[in-house]
Order: sequence, then structure tokens, then C-alpha cells
Amino acid sequence: MRAYHEATKHRLTAYAPGPGFLDWDCQPDPFRRWPGAPLHRLPLVDGNGLRTYQELYQPDAQPAPLTERSLGLFLELAPGLSTWKHSGPDRWALRNNPSSGNLHPTEAWVLLWRTVCAETGPGLYHYAPCEQALECRARLPEQQARVLTRSRPEAFGAIAFSSIVWREAWKYGARAYRYCRPVAWRRSMPGRTGRPST
Repeated sequence: MRAYHEATKHRLTAYAPGPGFLDWDCQPDPFRRWPGAPLHRLPLVDGNGLRTYQELYQPDAQPAPLTERSLGLFLELAPGLSTWKHSGPDRWALRNNPSSGNLHPTEAWVLLWRTVCAETGPGLYHYAPCEQALECRARLPEQQARVLTRSRPEAFGAIAFSSIVWREAWKYGARAYRYCRPVAWRRSMPGRTGRPST
């Protein structure tokens, strides 16, 4: 890890090694999809959330009940799209989560052990931000769902994140891992209080 850090960091006298140019013909798709996976679209924000910004900081604020709308709202405002931009013939999306040069290496996953609606029962879902939808990757067996519900009765499921390093490697080469794993990186560097210099 230390050797990688030394080999891929910028220095006062030179930039870290990189690809040198961008191969636009091989630009990675910022939206991951699984063809054939069942896709369930979630509602978009209709102007206002379930709470005002100020209400989030009131000590007696109660969590919103789990519904299609509340789950869709959470995903839209966290890993979802914030806007589309245009310049001439080019069009690209901006997301609410960090994008690392608009490459969007972070993918969101939802593990549900409670049923949200008929189409989204217990299972593992990939969040597809372009469609504002959940792609079902696996169904959770009923017995497993009951075990998780008993062990976490206050929760509907869990949110997980993964990174697609090759999206970063297209632009940053060997430095890609640094941009996809900053938390793991900080924990692995004893004595460091922040992210290593980039």
C-alpha cells in the first residue's frame, strides 16, 4: 500500500503518472445496468420532500414510514441525479454524490428484508439513477427475510456502496484506486489523520 501511495502521488516537481490522453472511443458508460434484470421505477420528487430542511434538525422529528415514495426520495437525493447539462450536442448528468470528474464510480445497492410494494419485495437491488429505478439482482428467501426482520425490527433493509475502478482508470490510470477507496485508504495508513495527498 505504501509503495502504491508513493508511486501514484503528485509531487512538487511532477504530476503522478497517468494515461497521458483520453481514448474517447473507449469512454466508460457512467450508468451500469443488467439487461434482463426486472426494473421497478420509483417516483421522482414532486417539488417537496416529506420534511422541510429545518424539520430535519428538530429533536422530535420522526422517521418517515417506508413507502415507494420515501425510498425513491431517499435514493434520488442521495446517490441519484441532480440535473442534466447540455453543451451543443453533448449531454451529461450530474449526481448528488461525489462524481470524481463526472465518472461516477460509486454504485448504490439496497438490500430489502421488508416488502415496499408488490414489485419490490425482499431482495437485493441495484439502484439505476438514470431511470430512478431498482433493478432486482436476487430475491431474498422468506426465511432469511424473517431472520433479518427479527434481528433489526426498526429497519427495512440496508444500503451498500461499491466502486467501479475501471471507470476511473480510463481517466486516471494507476491513480484510480485512490479515488475509489478513500475511506479504506485512510484506515490503512497508520498515523495519517486525513486522505493522502493527491
